[in-house]
Amino acid sequence: MSATVHLPGMLAAICGGARDIPADGATVQEVLTDLTRKFPLIRRHLYDDRGDLRGYVNIYRNEDDVRFLDGMSTTVTLRDVVVVVPSVAGGAQYPDESDSLPQLSAQELKSRLDAGEPIRLLDVREPFEWDIANLGEEGAELIPMGALGPRLGELDPHKDLVVYCHSGIRSASVVRHLRATGFTRVWNLAGGITSWAEQVDPSMRVY
Repeated sequence: MSATVHLPGMLAAICGGARDIPADGATVQEVLTDLTRKFPLIRRHLYDDRGDLRGYVNIYRNEDDVRFLDGMSTTVTLRDVVVVVPSVAGGAQYPDESDSLPQLSAQELKSRLDAGEPIRLLDVREPFEWDIANLGEEGAELIPMGALGPRLGELDPHKDLVVYCHSGIRSASVVRHLRATGFTRVWNLAGGITSWAEQVDPSMRVY
């Protein structure tokens, strides 16, 4: 069974420039094993010398982080995309009930935008996700999570910034990293663009 592996640009270059690569397997592990069989040079970027997935590499089945599913044993189908996302600053963190992460609901964000507040919207998903649905009409810009590190200088740490992804997990990791590096006015969009479709724009395409 073949699924599609979606790679960030830095890894796609190792695979002849292709960002979406078919790979065989019934689980995430089998799919990535097939990918490394086809492109041996990518292996050292995904796995350490013991054969374990490197700590700074996050793997998603579609939008879902496999660490919240069955890990590398997570099953895949023909319709699934296995997304490889290098984390910002070498390690993702995740929201929990005790988290003090500053967040805005979709309705709160919409109200502030309608009031004319100068909020910068940062989409940290992958380009193929942006093509499905985005907040471009609200002024959002795309910088994928894996590409954010070298582009932090493009962001002003003292101006209002709202970060979003599909469901709020990746963007929460980015918000934590930004706060740790001196950003004082940054929020996560709770529930991601999915919550925007549910609360603000029901006509938006969901995935």
